[in-house]
Amino acid sequence: MKRGMKKARGLLTAFLIGSFLLILPGVTLGWEAFTEDDAYTSSAYPGTNFGNKETLNVSNAVQRTLTLIQNSYIKFTLPGIGPGTVIASAKLKLFVGRVVTPGTFDIYALGAPDWDENLITYSSPPTLGALAVSNIPIGAGDFNEFVEIDLTALVQVWVNNLPATNYGIALIPDPGIWVEFNSKENRTTSHEPRLEIVILGDAVGPPGSPGLTGPTGPTGPTGATGATGPTGPIGPTGAASTVPGPIGPTGASGAAGPTGPTGGPPGPTGPTGPTGPTGATGATGATGPTGPTGVGLTGPTGPTGASGATGPTGPSGGGGGNNFALITGFGVEDLDKGETNSQLFRVLQHARVQVPVQMDRSGSIVGISVVSDAARTNGTATFQVYTNNSATGLIAVLDGTNTQYSYTIQASGLDTFAAGALLDVRVSTTSGGGNDWAPTNADVEVSITIKYD
Repeated sequence: MKRGMKKARGLLTAFLIGSFLLILPGVTLGWEAFTEDDAYTSSAYPGTNFGNKETLNVSNAVQRTLTLIQNSYIKFTLPGIGPGTVIASAKLKLFVGRVVTPGTFDIYALGAPDWDENLITYSSPPTLGALAVSNIPIGAGDFNEFVEIDLTALVQVWVNNLPATNYGIALIPDPGIWVEFNSKENRTTSHEPRLEIVILGDAVGPPGSPGLTGPTGPTGPTGATGATGPTGPIGPTGAASTVPGPIGPTGASGAAGPTGPTGGPPGPTGPTGPTGPTGATGATGATGPTGPTGVGLTGPTGPTGASGATGPTGPSGGGGGNNFALITGFGVEDLDKGETNSQLFRVLQHARVQVPVQMDRSGSIVGISVVSDAARTNGTATFQVYTNNSATGLIAVLDGTNTQYSYTIQASGLDTFAAGALLDVRVSTTSGGGNDWAPTNADVEVSITIKYD
């Protein structure tokens, strides 16, 4: 998704005049160019666009019998840089959000024509140009860290030929790697791709036209009152007036005279006046004690509403009680007949490819629970927990006995896992004859119960 306002964050303060930088000799300036477009493509969905995703996937890994190839593309805008500018360094920084399989990848420059993150697909990718950097390693220790790649030579070529050659870069995987970097759409970390550029101050760009006059500043505070000047000389006496002056003010009132004699006896009492209006209602008194609860029959329980889609939930942290935790979010839409254990099982719309849950400490698997939004009407569906692509002993089955719900538990310590292990759930359904899984539009949710050591 393109941003409504384009900006560059300065590493040091720099003044941009017109469309070029005015740089003094011997001075280096730097800033972070902003990401204009970023997206990845997938061989599993050759006609699908992933420009609005929060990750930039880079993979060339075998999934059972199929090889999943995912390439990523990034384009930066270089504001205020013109031909003749000397690039001291240009560092690409990518934040590693997931490492499924360590390995290496290459960076290529992109050629014409220009491309749009909301239009490219695996079937219609941008054009690859020259190789810029090869064999860039990503290991398990790079998870949740920035990795830095030197692109100084490539950015200097862009600057010398702006805007003709700046079509961005491609991240192309070598065989075996599967990693995910954060894109500029990532709302969890906001660690978008960064291109940090440092410029040598040997080139002087032409000055731009003067900017607009700024608004008048507010009026300053009033100064202190100055000292009183000396009294001036007495002026000459004016001529006598022939007009009478105004009447002076009235004098003060004289003292009160003595009180007169008291009057006669009081007169008769007058008639009673009309009744006044009713006063406001007083405050409500305290509530009386609650009466005894009546005895009635409980009505039948209403039907259970349809389950909403459950987002994937990471493993709960241990530290209290018995260190049990529940991993939810496994599931599939429109479960079909003929599924096999070779199919990974976790909701990515209708996809059957998923990234397993990576455990942050050791423990054991003690339970699996399966819930379908529709009762099984024919055939059998078997759900099995896998660790590091190996089947465990935990299986839940939907069949003639458990048509809609199934739950299996076992003692801790039987199926163990180490820190960093990958957990997932896989499904098999019957196929052929009268034992086909039905209904084929059933949505299923699965959760795993674990116990940390």
